[in-house]
Amino acid sequence: MPGKTLDYIRRLNAPREIEDSRPLRLAVWASVTISLAALALQEVSSQALVLSSIALISAGSYISWRRRYRANMLVKVVIVVLTVAAMVSFMRQVSLQPHDPRIPLAELFVWVQVLHGFDLPRRLQIEFSKTIQHITEDTGTEISPIVMWDTFESEYLPTEPRMRLNAHELRSDSASGTTTITAQLVIDEQPVTVTGQGNGPIDAFVHALHDGIGATLDVVDYAEHALGAGSEATAVAYLETKDGAGNVRWGVGKDPSTITAALRAVLNAHERHQG
Repeated sequence: MPGKTLDYIRRLNAPREIEDSRPLRLAVWASVTISLAALALQEVSSQALVLSSIALISAGSYISWRRRYRANMLVKVVIVVLTVAAMVSFMRQVSLQPHDPRIPLAELFVWVQVLHGFDLPRRLQIEFSKTIQHITEDTGTEISPIVMWDTFESEYLPTEPRMRLNAHELRSDSASGTTTITAQLVIDEQPVTVTGQGNGPIDAFVHALHDGIGATLDVVDYAEHALGAGSEATAVAYLETKDGAGNVRWGVGKDPSTITAALRAVLNAHERHQG
């Protein structure tokens, strides 16, 4: 009986369609190597671990190419054993460090960036991971990725913010290179009009908030990308800001217009500075 079972497994594992494309194999090796190098650069894993992993992956890729026409039963058994060992090691690390912010940050990266299409700047990821860490410390348990997304949305994309941008008008002076903005806001359900001038729409809006409502924030960094494709794509803007006391807060804005998304990100950052 064991002999028949072993023969059956061998037949199942017999090579069928062999991947002979060297460029494809090199592309896979390169993508994995770059991903591992990124872990070292971001100090998520030690350089020694990354270098040894790259060496093992390179050796494995070469062996896979050389033995591509064989059944490789022993190699597959070793891979299964190592995979189970890696899973056990990961689960042990999770149990030993349940409040390590790297774990919720990894889950956040998957849910927010892959499933919801957001491409969060690294410093924004770090800022939000602290929020998640506070929640896990208060509750004493890990929170689900769905709750993480709800927390991100309420923090950076609230459905009912205190400060809303209703409309704005821009005028550019090509001679001086300045932009003037007049924006209609709603703050605590009260209409407010602000006007400002700057080197572009964002700078002009920041000056308008300075002069109109006494905001003290300055923009430190800015990034944006599109959600979706084509004419129905939505722009998402991320702004890192600093107030007069040096406190850093990120703001996020979303709108079909890239300019409006950026202005909403400024307003979201200012509201977050206000607490």
